[in-house]
Amino acid sequence: MSKPTLTLVALTLASTAACAVEVKYALWDSNQLPAYQQCATDFQKANPGISVKITQSGWDDYWTAISTGFISGTAPDVFTNHLAKYPEFAKNGQLVDL
Repeated sequence: MSKPTLTLVALTLASTAACAVEVKYALWDSNQLPAYQQCATDFQKANPGISVKITQSGWDDYWTAISTGFISGTAPDVFTNHLAKYPEFAKNGQLVDL
């Protein structure tokens, strides 16, 4: 997760700063998980009251969970998308501007 992404998340959640907030982030690439986790850890230190919970799963399970989450209302707040999947999510109105 890049600093601009984390900053956008922080700004989006600023109105609820008095409450503890958990941002759910999902990704499929286990090789990238350590870097994302370090970024989340640094973000949490700089933004008390906001925690980032990262879940990682394999490629096929990941997309099944994302699609199921959109249908059931349990999708993560932020997820790593893929150019091949983006048109489907955009067409179905499942992406929102931050």
